[in-house]
Amino acid sequence: MDTLCASRTATRLAADDLAALLPTTHHPRSDTAWTVTYALATVDDPRAAPSVHARLASGAPPAGAVAAVRGLLRSGTADADQLAPVIRQLLRSGDSLSVLTATAMSDDLGPAAAACVPELIEALRTECALRDAQGTEWATRRELRLVTALGRIGAPARAAVPLLERLTRESRQRAGYRALALSRITGERHFIESALRSPSRLRQYVPDRSALFEWLLDHGGLTPEQSRQLRDLVFTLPSGMQVFGARAVWRNEGPAAAGELLAVLPQYLDDDLFGPVAMTTLAAMGEHARPALPQLRALIDRRTRLPHHAGSDDADMNADEQLLEAARQTVAAVTA
Repeated sequence: MDTLCASRTATRLAADDLAALLPTTHHPRSDTAWTVTYALATVDDPRAAPSVHARLASGAPPAGAVAAVRGLLRSGTADADQLAPVIRQLLRSGDSLSVLTATAMSDDLGPAAAACVPELIEALRTECALRDAQGTEWATRRELRLVTALGRIGAPARAAVPLLERLTRESRQRAGYRALALSRITGERHFIESALRSPSRLRQYVPDRSALFEWLLDHGGLTPEQSRQLRDLVFTLPSGMQVFGARAVWRNEGPAAAGELLAVLPQYLDDDLFGPVAMTTLAAMGEHARPALPQLRALIDRRTRLPHHAGSDDADMNADEQLLEAARQTVAAVTA
């Protein structure tokens, strides 16, 4: 069972047989039950939804809970009314791993996680107090995740604005995360615009910076200076920013930037972290990305494993399969 469910391809081929096992599993928290549930959920099979919700409600979240919920969201079967109480309980637990799990789920749910705002704020206060006690300004991973989750909820998280503004005044470290959250909650551009005007060492924090430009594009567009900043981040130095910022460049400049993007994005296609992101931009470019088709088809036709190191043979295979799926979807979008 473990071998079958480790493969996304095999799971899809055996989906009917695996789904038939779900109601006959003797214990909702058994390893076998979760192996089957997780496999079906992560290939977006809606039949996994009842089992995912039941397992999360039955106690501590199992390994892979976040990925399973993301699968439910993609399949349209995630129930925020069932997930919100689970998230709130995990946030109140104080356990660092549980808080990270709950925060990731809240982030994925976005506005549907509005009921979790009080617990998210309290968890953020607790995390900042721990940081202050250690005498450091450097934001922790949990703090950044909590800030991002509050921002993703948007206007219903307005109660978090005073805390986020205070944190911004106290530290400029990774200020982009707080600026993005404040703009998402309030709808006001000046938070992000101020962050972009400030001297920053945030080039290495890739999603942080690219998300700022994406939000501005959704809310009035970029000024000439912001367009210059975006180009500088994407095209000046080889880095992950080239991949994460490429979509913003395409949205801002369109076909005029196609040649520069095609000189950059194909070199990242076989990377399990950056490949799917690069393909998202290529798919958005449509026919203008046709020069990248040979590289995409070479990836699809490859008969040897890519040199991934995701932690285990099964994880490496999963990364391979996800890249293959993304490449096929991108080719379909570019040739449509």
